[in-house]
Amino acid sequence: MRVVPAALALLIGLASVPLAAAQGQVRRERPTAFPLQVVPFLSLGFGGGKRAVEAPSSGCVGADCREYSYGSGPELGVQVQFPIASTVGLAATGAIGRPSRVVCTQGTCNSPESVTAIRGNVLLLWRLKARAPVFFGIGPAVVRFDPAAATDQPAVVEFGGVGVVGVDFGISGNVGGRLLWWNYVLQPSSDAIPANIEASGLAWDMALGLGIRVALGS
Repeated sequence: MRVVPAALALLIGLASVPLAAAQGQVRRERPTAFPLQVVPFLSLGFGGGKRAVEAPSSGCVGADCREYSYGSGPELGVQVQFPIASTVGLAATGAIGRPSRVVCTQGTCNSPESVTAIRGNVLLLWRLKARAPVFFGIGPAVVRFDPAAATDQPAVVEFGGVGVVGVDFGISGNVGGRLLWWNYVLQPSSDAIPANIEASGLAWDMALGLGIRVALGS
């Protein structure tokens, strides 16, 4: 009569095997906030901070001194993101844009030409929850402007930091969308700046972007 309890115990044991395997599979498939993806994007830069101002030694006074900055312009870039933890990731970004060069005197501004801006940054990304659409990022940044904002100043390289706020949304399958709000804080360069022009303090540049997220791998 001991055969029946033994058979029942065997059946229970066999039934628990696929259950344990299924639980293990569920644990392995925990959502990742930043899966391996490539994100080409198009941005529009705006609100470029002041880079330089005409020095009083040139004979100007107050508002008569020219101010030099960058204006709006399109930017095309690509971002590659990698997972680090369930809610944390890392991203490397490169972009090239054509912002305008802006010269202002007594509140009147004009844009004599466009310049080439090449940007690069590395971002630490995080979300409050793995499946939350909103994310944040911060990291170091470098930008090369050719030519510089100031008149007769050649190409310059500016260093600083960047912060980003983004929103991800689905489109279809392994493809999704991404909205980006970029905020750059950069140190204007005084390299080869004309003697009658002085470099400004920190500059704040902004841009709004729209990208397409494409998953890599399985």
